[in-house]
Amino acid sequence: LGTVDPYWDTLQYHWPYAARAAGMCDRDCFAMFGELEERYSGFPMLYHRAFGWLWRLSGTPAAGHVLTIAAVVALCAYMRRRFAVPLAWSWLAVLAIPLLHIHLSASYADLFANSLLTIGILVLVGILHARSAPTRGELAIALVALGLAAGTKLQLIAVAALVWVAIVVAASQMRRRAGARHPWRYAVLLALLG
Repeated sequence: LGTVDPYWDTLQYHWPYAARAAGMCDRDCFAMFGELEERYSGFPMLYHRAFGWLWRLSGTPAAGHVLTIAAVVALCAYMRRRFAVPLAWSWLAVLAIPLLHIHLSASYADLFANSLLTIGILVLVGILHARSAPTRGELAIALVALGLAAGTKLQLIAVAALVWVAIVVAASQMRRRAGARHPWRYAVLLALLG
């Protein structure tokens, strides 16, 4: 936890955003140039708030890396639970990608968000593969994972929404095929939850 992540995104905006979001620094403490200040005002701040609070509680920004590691572990655990992929295989698959080594030890939001988006996509794959309506637990996992992904990166808001729409359509179709009454009500409820 004593090493500092020297990469551009970290020093350019991840740490300033996290410090501001956690109340460790205000506009007077660290002035960002116009474009970054505007981006800060419109950026989804869920990841940066959590990162900042971990930093504030621990005293080191490296504590925020726990978020990324937790998201990758959650992805591996989901693949184990849903598709019976051994944990060692999924973890080795992650470690086989050199860029992910940097992301696991850096203050980037990308791997965190993409791991959660992948969980949402895997819920959709599971629904289509099983050809049965998803459980409430699966829907909750997808909703939380996609919500966290959308709350982390601006670019993933539309992608997460599209994945959720696909889940709603697939789940509603599976319920209709199973003879459930009023599958459209189910679809509307899921859409509202999303």
